Amino acid sequence: MASKKDISEIITDKDFKTNYSIFLDTEKGYSAVRNALVAQKSKHIGTSMLELNICGAIPPYNEILGGKLAALLALTPQIIYDYKTRYGQRQSEIASRLKGKTVIRPADLVYVGTTSLYFVGSSQYNRLKLPKEILGNDYEIKWNELGKTIGFGTLHIGRSTTAALVEAAENIGYTRINHVFGEGASPKLRLINLSIRELLEVTTDEANELAKHAMSRIVYGAFLARNAKEYLLGRDDAPEYYFEMPLTPQVAKEKTTAIIHFWSDRWLTSRVKYEPIFERLRNFDINNFRISEQLKKTTDWEFKRLEDIVMENDITTNQFGLDFVRSLYRGSSAYADNQGEYLLNNIHIVTSLDKAVLKAVRNGNDVVLTGSPGDGKTHIIRVLNSKLMDYNNPPIVELDASCMTNKQLYTKWKRQETITNHMC
Repeated sequence: MASKKDISEIITDKDFKTNYSIFLDTEKGYSAVRNALVAQKSKHIGTSMLELNICGAIPPYNEILGGKLAALLALTPQIIYDYKTRYGQRQSEIASRLKGKTVIRPADLVYVGTTSLYFVGSSQYNRLKLPKEILGNDYEIKWNELGKTIGFGTLHIGRSTTAALVEAAENIGYTRINHVFGEGASPKLRLINLSIRELLEVTTDEANELAKHAMSRIVYGAFLARNAKEYLLGRDDAPEYYFEMPLTPQVAKEKTTAIIHFWSDRWLTSRVKYEPIFERLRNFDINNFRISEQLKKTTDWEFKRLEDIVMENDITTNQFGLDFVRSLYRGSSAYADNQGEYLLNNIHIVTSLDKAVLKAVRNGNDVVLTGSPGDGKTHIIRVLNSKLMDYNNPPIVELDASCMTNKQLYTKWKRQETITNHMC
């Protein structure tokens, strides 16, 4: 209400042109305009705008450009009619709670949006439009490129990682995500961010960086009314659709049929004249398309909670493991000298260096691991130690040769010259 009052006062100011610029430069003015835009967005985000999560054609329909048909049909009056029929008389849960009484918002769909698969572009949406004569009106509807996403999401974070984050954070006070309507977009993304913030005790911006996969995509949108932008901004009270209202099921069906015929004449006809298309259609085998046929046969994935796993003495409690994650993030636990063997083995990633060291020692060679502090020299020696000790002629292991003088190192090495294998 305060923002509405501030904006009303500046709009009615007799010296509006001068004072409006000054108003925007103040924190009060910036906050008022921002709150107004957020309120307007909230009014339409669930009633006038539709987002397509998946839109395309799977094989073999992609061979005949079925994806373009799917994208065109997203613009049909049938979508507007079905949207209105389904949501037109539903109570707005959030608005009703805030106002304390039943609020029913008009479900007038005026915008459809989606994103491309790749950053470089999308042949499916590029220059895709419905000419005005197709629907018998004077308004051309088309898919427009609106911008690009920054590259945030959860596609790079697997189920096991998500489950582990939830378990680790559930007992240390983070806000629970219930996956119900009204909580906000992407419950999984918010859940991951909240868990990371609690576990690592970092800021929101630092937690958000871990959800950045850097795979930007193109944002496409189509406006279904002549005054869609004015309606979304609140300048117009009702949308002006490109067909006569009220819309009936019969009219919606006729418009949809017209779109299908347009796609058929524009794309399907030319595709079926191309002989290789028929060959690819005839040779299509659904089994070659199924990912399951290309994956190794494995048992069903199962997530095991940390508290259900029997841990060795060096990790006696779940809290100890959480403390290790926090300290590892800060760099205070990244010292292999002080960590238990069980923990080191669980965070160890096997590389070709492991095999090279084991082979060299097995062949009776002396092995010296060199590198900068923190490269993992002590870590790999401790991880491989149990295997080295199983050799018939186990080596003498010196974990930190850098703490010895050259003379001490030479003397010790010389004293062990009768031993076949040495490792420093």
